[in-house]
Amino acid sequence: MRVIGIIGPGYSGSTMLSFMLGSLPGCKTAGEDYRILDPNKDIECFCCPRGECQVFRPGFRYGLDYGNVWERLADMLDTESLIVSDKLPFIYKRYLDANPDVDISFVLPYKRPEQFVHSSMGHDADSSKLAGLQFWRQCIRGSIEMMKNHGSRHTTCSLDDLTNNPVDELRRVAEALALPFDPGAVEYWNHEHHDFGGNWTAHLNVWGEDDPRTLEKMNLLDKGWGQYKGRFRQIIPTSDVKLPFTREEIAAIYEFPGVLSAYDDLVRERHGA
Repeated sequence: MRVIGIIGPGYSGSTMLSFMLGSLPGCKTAGEDYRILDPNKDIECFCCPRGECQVFRPGFRYGLDYGNVWERLADMLDTESLIVSDKLPFIYKRYLDANPDVDISFVLPYKRPEQFVHSSMGHDADSSKLAGLQFWRQCIRGSIEMMKNHGSRHTTCSLDDLTNNPVDELRRVAEALALPFDPGAVEYWNHEHHDFGGNWTAHLNVWGEDDPRTLEKMNLLDKGWGQYKGRFRQIIPTSDVKLPFTREEIAAIYEFPGVLSAYDDLVRERHGA
Protein backbone atom coordinates (compact mmCIF):
# COMPACT_ATOMS: atom_id res chain seq x y z
CA MET A 1 0.00 0.00 0.00
CA ARG A 2 1.25 3.46 -0.88
CA VAL A 3 -0.17 6.84 0.01
CA ILE A 4 -0.40 9.92 -2.21
CA GLY A 5 -0.75 12.98 0.00
CA ILE A 6 -2.22 16.19 -1.37
CA ILE A 7 -0.47 18.93 0.57
CA GLY A 8 -0.58 22.73 0.64
CA PRO A 9 -2.66 25.70 1.80
CA GLY A 10 -6.03 24.65 0.36
CA TYR A 11 -8.47 26.61 -1.81
CA SER A 12 -6.36 25.47 -4.77
CA GLY A 13 -8.25 22.63 -6.41
CA SER A 14 -7.22 19.93 -3.94
CA THR A 15 -10.66 18.25 -3.86
CA MET A 16 -10.96 18.15 -7.64
CA LEU A 17 -7.40 16.82 -7.94
CA SER A 18 -8.15 14.23 -5.26
CA PHE A 19 -11.17 12.99 -7.22
CA MET A 20 -9.15 12.85 -10.45
CA LEU A 21 -6.27 10.93 -8.86
CA GLY A 22 -8.81 8.68 -7.14
CA SER A 23 -10.25 7.87 -10.57
CA LEU A 24 -6.95 6.53 -11.93
CA PRO A 25 -6.59 2.73 -12.20
CA GLY A 26 -5.81 1.15 -8.83
CA CYS A 27 -6.35 4.41 -6.91
CA LYS A 28 -9.04 5.60 -4.49
CA THR A 29 -9.42 8.84 -2.56
CA ALA A 30 -10.50 9.18 1.06
CA GLY A 31 -10.39 12.98 0.96
CA GLU A 32 -9.68 14.83 4.19
CA ASP A 33 -9.41 11.71 6.31
CA TYR A 34 -8.06 13.55 9.35
CA ARG A 35 -11.68 14.48 10.04
CA ILE A 36 -12.64 10.94 11.02
CA LEU A 37 -10.01 10.90 13.79
CA ASP A 38 -11.84 13.64 15.69
CA PRO A 39 -14.10 11.73 18.11
CA ASN A 40 -16.23 14.84 18.63
CA LYS A 41 -17.38 14.94 15.00
CA ASP A 42 -20.16 12.84 13.49
CA ILE A 43 -18.62 11.95 10.13
CA GLU A 44 -20.11 10.00 7.22
CA CYS A 45 -19.13 9.59 3.59
CA PHE A 46 -19.57 12.90 1.76
CA CYS A 47 -20.32 11.26 -1.60
CA CYS A 48 -23.21 8.99 -0.60
CA PRO A 49 -26.64 9.99 0.73
CA ARG A 50 -26.70 9.99 4.52
CA GLY A 51 -26.66 6.49 5.94
CA GLU A 52 -26.36 4.76 2.55
CA CYS A 53 -22.60 4.34 2.07
CA GLN A 54 -21.73 0.67 1.55
CA VAL A 55 -18.01 1.23 2.19
CA PHE A 56 -17.93 3.31 5.34
CA ARG A 57 -20.61 1.54 7.35
CA PRO A 58 -21.63 2.49 10.91
CA GLY A 59 -18.80 1.80 13.34
CA PHE A 60 -16.04 1.98 10.69
CA ARG A 61 -14.13 4.49 12.85
CA TYR A 62 -13.72 2.09 15.76
CA GLY A 63 -10.04 1.60 16.63
CA LEU A 64 -8.71 4.04 14.02
CA ASP A 65 -5.67 6.12 14.96
CA TYR A 66 -2.88 7.99 13.17
CA GLY A 67 -0.78 4.85 13.03
CA ASN A 68 -3.29 2.58 11.26
CA VAL A 69 -5.90 4.76 9.56
CA TRP A 70 -4.30 4.85 6.09
CA GLU A 71 -3.88 1.08 5.94
CA ARG A 72 -7.41 0.53 7.21
CA LEU A 73 -8.91 3.00 4.72
CA ALA A 74 -7.00 1.40 1.84
CA ASP A 75 -8.40 -1.95 2.92
CA MET A 76 -11.97 -0.64 3.12
CA LEU A 77 -11.64 1.01 -0.29
CA ASP A 78 -9.87 -2.08 -1.70
CA THR A 79 -6.99 -0.10 -3.21
CA GLU A 80 -3.22 -0.28 -3.32
CA SER A 81 -2.85 3.48 -3.82
CA LEU A 82 -4.71 5.65 -1.31
CA ILE A 83 -5.17 9.35 -2.07
CA VAL A 84 -5.57 11.61 0.98
CA SER A 85 -6.04 15.36 1.10
CA ASP A 86 -4.95 16.39 4.59
CA LYS A 87 -3.09 19.37 3.15
CA LEU A 88 -1.43 21.04 6.14
CA PRO A 89 2.13 19.85 6.88
CA PHE A 90 1.56 19.58 10.64
CA ILE A 91 -1.31 17.14 10.03
CA TYR A 92 0.90 14.92 7.87
CA LYS A 93 3.53 15.04 10.61
CA ARG A 94 1.05 13.38 12.99
CA TYR A 95 0.65 10.45 10.61
CA LEU A 96 4.33 10.13 9.84
CA ASP A 97 5.33 10.30 13.50
CA ALA A 98 2.95 7.41 14.18
CA ASN A 99 3.91 5.44 11.05
CA PRO A 100 7.36 6.58 9.81
CA ASP A 101 7.79 3.66 7.41
CA VAL A 102 4.76 4.44 5.24
CA ASP A 103 5.46 4.79 1.51
CA ILE A 104 4.18 8.29 0.80
CA SER A 105 4.45 10.61 -2.16
CA PHE A 106 3.20 14.19 -2.32
CA VAL A 107 1.57 16.56 -4.79
CA LEU A 108 1.08 20.23 -4.01
CA PRO A 109 -1.71 21.91 -6.04
CA TYR A 110 -1.38 25.67 -6.22
CA LYS A 111 -3.00 28.83 -7.42
CA ARG A 112 -1.28 32.06 -8.28
CA PRO A 113 -0.93 34.21 -5.14
CA GLU A 114 -3.65 36.66 -6.18
CA GLN A 115 -6.04 33.75 -6.84
CA PHE A 116 -5.37 32.30 -3.40
CA VAL A 117 -5.92 35.64 -1.65
CA HIS A 118 -9.25 36.04 -3.45
CA SER A 119 -10.36 32.53 -2.40
CA SER A 120 -9.14 33.00 1.15
CA MET A 121 -11.07 36.23 1.58
CA GLY A 122 -14.15 34.66 0.01
CA HIS A 123 -14.15 31.72 2.45
CA ASP A 124 -13.31 33.74 5.55
CA ALA A 125 -15.00 37.10 5.96
CA ASP A 126 -12.48 38.07 8.64
CA SER A 127 -9.49 37.33 6.40
CA SER A 128 -7.45 40.05 4.72
CA LYS A 129 -4.94 40.19 1.89
CA LEU A 130 -2.14 40.39 4.43
CA ALA A 131 -3.37 37.39 6.44
CA GLY A 132 -3.93 35.36 3.27
CA LEU A 133 -0.44 36.07 1.96
CA GLN A 134 1.23 35.30 5.27
CA PHE A 135 -0.54 31.95 5.52
CA TRP A 136 0.06 31.10 1.84
CA ARG A 137 3.77 31.86 2.03
CA GLN A 138 4.28 29.94 5.28
CA CYS A 139 2.28 26.90 4.16
CA ILE A 140 4.00 26.71 0.76
CA ARG A 141 7.42 26.75 2.43
CA GLY A 142 6.42 24.08 4.95
CA SER A 143 4.76 21.92 2.30
CA ILE A 144 7.79 21.92 0.00
CA GLU A 145 10.03 21.03 2.93
CA MET A 146 7.71 18.15 3.90
CA MET A 147 7.60 16.86 0.32
CA LYS A 148 11.36 16.84 -0.08
CA ASN A 149 12.13 15.36 3.33
CA HIS A 150 9.47 12.64 3.47
CA GLY A 151 8.10 11.97 -0.01
CA SER A 152 9.45 9.10 -2.04
CA ARG A 153 8.21 11.13 -5.01
CA HIS A 154 6.80 14.64 -5.19
CA THR A 155 5.58 17.30 -7.58
CA THR A 156 3.32 20.33 -7.76
CA CYS A 157 0.16 20.89 -9.82
CA SER A 158 -0.86 24.19 -11.38
CA LEU A 159 -4.60 24.81 -11.02
CA ASP A 160 -4.50 26.99 -14.15
CA ASP A 161 -3.17 24.05 -16.17
CA LEU A 162 -5.41 21.50 -14.45
CA THR A 163 -8.55 23.42 -15.46
CA ASN A 164 -7.39 24.68 -18.86
CA ASN A 165 -5.59 21.49 -19.99
CA PRO A 166 -6.78 18.83 -17.54
CA VAL A 167 -5.68 15.72 -19.45
CA ASP A 168 -2.12 16.98 -19.99
CA GLU A 169 -1.67 18.24 -16.44
CA LEU A 170 -3.13 15.11 -14.83
CA ARG A 171 -0.88 12.97 -17.05
CA ARG A 172 2.17 14.94 -15.94
CA VAL A 173 1.24 14.59 -12.25
CA ALA A 174 0.55 10.86 -12.63
CA GLU A 175 3.90 10.30 -14.32
CA ALA A 176 5.73 12.27 -11.63
CA LEU A 177 4.10 10.12 -8.94
CA ALA A 178 4.53 6.84 -10.88
CA LEU A 179 0.75 6.28 -11.10
CA PRO A 180 -1.01 4.60 -14.02
CA PHE A 181 -2.72 7.13 -16.27
CA ASP A 182 -6.17 7.08 -17.83
CA PRO A 183 -7.48 10.25 -19.54
CA GLY A 184 -10.99 9.27 -18.44
CA ALA A 185 -10.01 10.10 -14.85
CA VAL A 186 -10.41 13.79 -15.71
CA GLU A 187 -14.17 13.22 -15.80
CA TYR A 188 -14.10 12.10 -12.19
CA TRP A 189 -17.89 12.25 -11.88
CA ASN A 190 -18.07 9.06 -13.98
CA HIS A 191 -16.27 7.13 -11.22
CA GLU A 192 -17.37 5.91 -7.80
CA HIS A 193 -16.02 7.83 -4.83
CA HIS A 194 -16.26 7.66 -1.05
CA ASP A 195 -14.55 10.51 0.76
CA PHE A 196 -14.62 12.96 3.63
CA GLY A 197 -14.54 16.76 3.61
CA GLY A 198 -13.36 18.93 0.78
CA ASN A 199 -14.77 21.66 -1.42
CA TRP A 200 -18.48 21.40 -2.12
CA THR A 201 -18.13 22.68 -5.69
CA ALA A 202 -16.23 19.54 -6.67
CA HIS A 203 -18.87 17.41 -4.93
CA LEU A 204 -21.61 19.03 -7.01
CA ASN A 205 -20.25 17.16 -10.02
CA VAL A 206 -20.16 13.89 -8.10
CA TRP A 207 -23.71 14.30 -6.82
CA GLY A 208 -25.23 15.49 -10.08
CA GLU A 209 -27.68 18.24 -10.91
CA ASP A 210 -30.80 16.63 -9.44
CA ASP A 211 -29.36 15.44 -6.13
CA PRO A 212 -31.10 17.06 -3.11
CA ARG A 213 -27.72 18.14 -1.74
CA THR A 214 -26.93 19.92 -4.99
CA LEU A 215 -30.26 21.71 -4.95
CA GLU A 216 -29.62 22.77 -1.35
CA LYS A 217 -26.25 24.26 -2.23
CA MET A 218 -27.60 25.94 -5.35
CA ASN A 219 -30.04 27.88 -3.20
CA LEU A 220 -27.10 29.67 -1.58
CA LEU A 221 -26.87 32.15 -4.43
CA ASP A 222 -25.65 34.94 -2.17
CA LYS A 223 -22.60 32.79 -1.38
CA GLY A 224 -21.56 32.56 -5.02
CA TRP A 225 -23.04 29.18 -5.90
CA GLY A 226 -25.05 30.76 -8.70
CA GLN A 227 -22.02 30.70 -11.00
CA TYR A 228 -22.31 26.90 -11.19
CA LYS A 229 -25.92 26.82 -12.35
CA GLY A 230 -26.12 24.98 -15.66
CA ARG A 231 -22.42 24.03 -15.52
CA PHE A 232 -22.50 20.57 -14.02
CA ARG A 233 -20.27 17.69 -15.07
CA GLN A 234 -17.59 19.95 -16.45
CA ILE A 235 -14.39 21.63 -15.28
CA ILE A 236 -14.60 25.39 -14.93
CA PRO A 237 -11.38 27.11 -16.11
CA THR A 238 -9.73 29.49 -13.68
CA SER A 239 -9.87 32.12 -16.43
CA ASP A 240 -13.65 32.22 -15.91
CA VAL A 241 -13.18 33.47 -12.34
CA LYS A 242 -12.81 37.23 -12.35
CA LEU A 243 -10.58 38.65 -9.64
CA PRO A 244 -11.62 41.92 -7.94
CA PHE A 245 -8.09 43.33 -7.96
CA THR A 246 -6.50 46.09 -9.99
CA ARG A 247 -3.15 45.56 -11.69
CA GLU A 248 -1.55 47.68 -8.99
CA GLU A 249 -3.06 45.51 -6.26
CA ILE A 250 -1.84 42.32 -7.93
CA ALA A 251 1.64 43.81 -8.27
CA ALA A 252 1.60 44.64 -4.57
CA ILE A 253 0.72 41.01 -3.76
CA TYR A 254 3.86 39.81 -5.56
CA GLU A 255 5.91 42.45 -3.77
CA PHE A 256 4.92 41.05 -0.38
CA PRO A 257 8.09 39.61 1.24
CA GLY A 258 8.73 36.03 0.19
CA VAL A 259 5.69 35.64 -2.08
CA LEU A 260 7.46 35.77 -5.45
CA SER A 261 10.25 33.43 -4.34
CA ALA A 262 7.72 30.94 -2.94
CA TYR A 263 5.75 31.02 -6.19
CA ASP A 264 8.93 30.54 -8.20
CA ASP A 265 9.73 27.50 -6.04
CA LEU A 266 6.33 25.99 -6.89
CA VAL A 267 6.96 26.42 -10.61
CA ARG A 268 10.44 24.92 -10.37
CA GLU A 269 9.12 21.90 -8.45
CA ARG A 270 6.46 21.41 -11.12
CA HIS A 271 9.15 21.13 -13.77
CA GLY A 272 11.44 19.01 -11.60
CA ALA A 273 14.10 21.70 -11.46
